[in-house]
Amino acid sequence: MTNFIRLPRRISKGQTRMQITNIALSTLAVLSMLAVPLASKTTADDATSRLTDPGPQIELLSTSVAAQVDRSISEESAGIAWLVADDYTFLRRVYLDVVGRPATPAEITRFGLDPALDKRQQVVEELLQSDEYAVNWTRYWRDAIFTRATNVRSGLVRAPFTAWMTDKLDRGAG
Repeated sequence: MTNFIRLPRRISKGQTRMQITNIALSTLAVLSMLAVPLASKTTADDATSRLTDPGPQIELLSTSVAAQVDRSISEESAGIAWLVADDYTFLRRVYLDVVGRPATPAEITRFGLDPALDKRQQVVEELLQSDEYAVNWTRYWRDAIFTRATNVRSGLVRAPFTAWMTDKLDRGAG
């Protein structure tokens, strides 16, 4: 006995191009559905188990990708001697990053005269506790979120969002 595929219907002379295109697409869909089981030769249970339980393969893949990235970075930076920034450069960078402004001359002088070995850590902790930190990063997130907002109503929540985010960052919950 010979198996054959029955096409959805025959094409006649009076049909429009749209109808012929639809018939061709439906025929391709039927053929593709028949070709998948023949090519993969898997049972329905195997396919279902792969869809519902990805197993350790995804974890291994992400671990191997992470390991490859780590290896690549360490290989690229193997010959580079990393220099520690001097106090002035560190202070300039940390002020710009954390509070969004350069250090004042008084802050630079106070930092330079501080004999403590952990003065860098102290200045970072001090800046993170300041109100300027919350204001700077609230502005950043407000701009990042609302700049792309196309809904007119997004303007209504901008001020409440700013107050909420500032409060969260002030309390260290952000």
